Amino acid sequence: MRLRKSKKQPAQYLLDSYTLQGKRNNQEDNFLAMRGPFGDIIGLVADGVGGYAHGEYASQVVKEVFENTFAQMDQFDSTESYIRKTLYVAATMIMQKAMQDPDYMQSSTTVSGFIITRKGELYVFNVGDSRVYRFRMGTLERLTVDHSVVQELVDSGRISEDDAFYHPDKNRITNSLSAKLTDLRIDIWDKGKVEPGDLIIASTDGLHDYVKDEQIRDFVVKYKGKKSLAMALCEWALENGSRDNITVVTCQRLI
Repeated sequence: MRLRKSKKQPAQYLLDSYTLQGKRNNQEDNFLAMRGPFGDIIGLVADGVGGYAHGEYASQVVKEVFENTFAQMDQFDSTESYIRKTLYVAATMIMQKAMQDPDYMQSSTTVSGFIITRKGELYVFNVGDSRVYRFRMGTLERLTVDHSVVQELVDSGRISEDDAFYHPDKNRITNSLSAKLTDLRIDIWDKGKVEPGDLIIASTDGLHDYVKDEQIRDFVVKYKGKKSLAMALCEWALENGSRDNITVVTCQRLI
């Protein structure tokens, strides 16, 4: 993996993002990759569900709520409190839209993301089956746990991780930001300090439903191209048969 410094970005972190509509008729993914005024970083991906425009609406709401509030994160008791309350605000907006227009009753979205604080602390959050990974010293670690039917089968020992990749129900999620606000489950993890050389990857399932974790790891290790890694991962997933929207956000702590 080649780490690049950019004259347009501070030397410590390199933040990139890319999305492809892919073979879908419409783009329901959204993403956010931005820096706060005090050096904090947020990256997230959101995969809308609910048909034409409705899924796009839900994922756009999540993006915009975080985008509009990230500069005020210091006003919350903690980073975890900021994440949880912001996701509830987004879910409430999706619920209100459904109450105003019944066509949006099925509108929902997954969201997975990370925040790196100015102190270098990594917080990861998840609703649904988008993911966050950490690549460190040649090892790719999945930092989120899918909210899906197949993940429940894996957790119960009924199938293996390899079986899960090929399972016909792997797209069935058990949790999302939707009008069903009382059913919402938000997972947040404190993952400690980001170390020099760490690479954080957030992706929608247009990537990881079509290439295995070990393949992603090998691609990152070998990649020395001129394109950004986020773009390269999206294009690689499309070449490997992805039939979904594909979105990737990456953040590297440079050595």
